[in-house]
Amino acid sequence: MVGLPVGPVLDLLLNPSVERLKSETTSLKMDEYHVVLEYSKSEIWNGLKAPASSRFIFSHDVSNSHMSCFHDFVASLPDFSPDLVVISGLHMLEGIDWEGRLMEITEEFKQIPRSAAIHVELASMAGSKFVNALIQKILPQVDSIGLNEQELWLLCHSLGFERCKGSLQPNIPITVEVAVDMITLLLEHLDTSAASTLSRIHFHTLSFHIIASKHSSTWNNQLTAVCAGARQAALQACGGNLGTDYVDLGVQPGDTELITSDQLTRTLKAAGVTFHITPSLICRKPLQTVGLGDAISASGLLYSRYS
Repeated sequence: MVGLPVGPVLDLLLNPSVERLKSETTSLKMDEYHVVLEYSKSEIWNGLKAPASSRFIFSHDVSNSHMSCFHDFVASLPDFSPDLVVISGLHMLEGIDWEGRLMEITEEFKQIPRSAAIHVELASMAGSKFVNALIQKILPQVDSIGLNEQELWLLCHSLGFERCKGSLQPNIPITVEVAVDMITLLLEHLDTSAASTLSRIHFHTLSFHIIASKHSSTWNNQLTAVCAGARQAALQACGGNLGTDYVDLGVQPGDTELITSDQLTRTLKAAGVTFHITPSLICRKPLQTVGLGDAISASGLLYSRYS
């Protein structure tokens, strides 16, 4: 079941097999939208040449920016009885007067049945104050999060970790060793909260993917899950082509001791946490970059076992 605001056009595009929550907050009279402009290095638009491959996103999405259907979604969960609840869009609150709304959402999180695992998918954020509020109010209530290197760095920066103090964005190469250190520090910080249930972090960057799970958790099959996420990202970016003519293996020079050509996955255990690591499959000429983080986390969850 999905709970999201749907307008007339989106309603026609959704697969009819998807069970959708229908309420006043999820049924829109007019579609809201996100527009994504993707471009490659040296592409020319209106006489301007792109110096690097990137994308520009703008939106008119009032409903999601307020997470307006969250209350109705949470209220429907006891009847649906899910095994897993996946929540995204919290980052969009940062664009509004968010303090009061985040407090309401924090209380609504407490109504999610604890028989279900809760995964939160993070996305681009800008301010330490907002990120600190998420760390204090939301992350201790969830079982799993998904994020990339910029989002992990911002979490660590907001917490004042020494490695990340100097910049809001990564200012050093994010190697496997650096990522493992930051994930360990984040989990240790949240462990100081007796009520924290966070026990799994699915991290991805251009070069590699990691799933970290605490030894005390009941997450299983995580090596398969991390590989599934890496494969799905490449499939989506390359239009379904995974041959050697289309993809390269994403191994940074500093990671060659952890990931080698004859051992493409690696498992590390440290500080009560197991880290499953696999290199990315990097598409040489990507056809699509939007939604790759969501695809990575969704595939990882699909192949995970949790009890």
